[in-house]
Amino acid sequence: RADVCIQALDMFQSIFTALPTLQSQLSSPLVSGLMEVVAREPALIHALCATLLAHKDPTMKLPHFQQQPPKEDFTISNAYGPPLLLVAERCGKYPNTYSAALHFLYRITVLSTGMDNSASETIWNTMMHHTLSEEDAGVDEDGKPLSSLAATLCAKFLLTLHENTLTPHKKSADYQDFITITSPLIRHNLLEALKANLDMEDEYSQSLLVAMQVPGICLKIWDNPHLRTLAFEIISMMVGNSSSSSNNLVRIFVESKTTLSSLFQMLATAPPPEPNQGEEQSDIRAVVAHILGSLAETGLLTQAVERFGLKSAAISGLASACLTTSNTAATNTETKNDDELATSATLSSRCMECLVDLLKGGGDVETTYITKADAEVIANSLGK
Repeated sequence: RADVCIQALDMFQSIFTALPTLQSQLSSPLVSGLMEVVAREPALIHALCATLLAHKDPTMKLPHFQQQPPKEDFTISNAYGPPLLLVAERCGKYPNTYSAALHFLYRITVLSTGMDNSASETIWNTMMHHTLSEEDAGVDEDGKPLSSLAATLCAKFLLTLHENTLTPHKKSADYQDFITITSPLIRHNLLEALKANLDMEDEYSQSLLVAMQVPGICLKIWDNPHLRTLAFEIISMMVGNSSSSSNNLVRIFVESKTTLSSLFQMLATAPPPEPNQGEEQSDIRAVVAHILGSLAETGLLTQAVERFGLKSAAISGLASACLTTSNTAATNTETKNDDELATSATLSSRCMECLVDLLKGGGDVETTYITKADAEVIANSLGK
């Protein structure tokens, strides 16, 4: 069985080694024939998906994001069946069968989004268990919605890309394609499917967002104009639910040091939206300021900043955002209407409130004493 697994994956990879670029693959009858074969083998597609889910965590457990009080972990549905056999021997140019399987899954997923034929559609729908929308959602043998499994697959795929597990070597022939074409293309489709399959009221989906670092991933890919709208929509979904009285989802943004750090970086560096660009150019800084403000109101912001040692980064980001917002509003006063000026003022005041809360250590005191180190960070930020 191990020999068969290695030989099959090695054979698949040899095709893509001979045709490294996306253009050569899309125009190849051999690749087209391979996609037809794969489309007729749902068991293979499901095994590849199961291998992705089991990668780095064969327990198939999803930690509950609420740890106080501790809650039982979720079990990821086994509707895909068992993963491929892990053989710790070289499989072509990859160190083991799991690595080879993940790269093969990546290739067929890219092609299924790039090719306009029935085989491509079948492969993608098989991966998603035909649950591209809530209306089509079925359930597994345990009664769990398959839409949750589809969301899990998308989130794990995005995390695997985020961790550079699938990134080719810079000197390889397909590196440029990966950076400019295939990676953005597959991320777009994964984000779209993730958004369609998430249930933001469900604790499983909330825990999935934390475990798979989805907030941080959305912030990280914000610089890509082709992914920005979807990233913004997913973040907005989280923020929208965070306004509930329980404030469940707002905690998602302080569960990871990387995510919290990205919030401060985004606040300081994100450019203001271009005038007259409509909804798609929504100001991400306003969303980030809202998130941080909600965290400050619940006392979570100061706790998380101290826990992760991010006080300097937090003060720098908030101070820079106050300055940037003020400068932008002053520069564009003649071209902005009253609503836009009010938004800038609200954003600036929101950032200032968070900054004061951090300097006070989250406490309710009338007098705030600023340490020398904090004062230097503020001075450096405002002096830029």
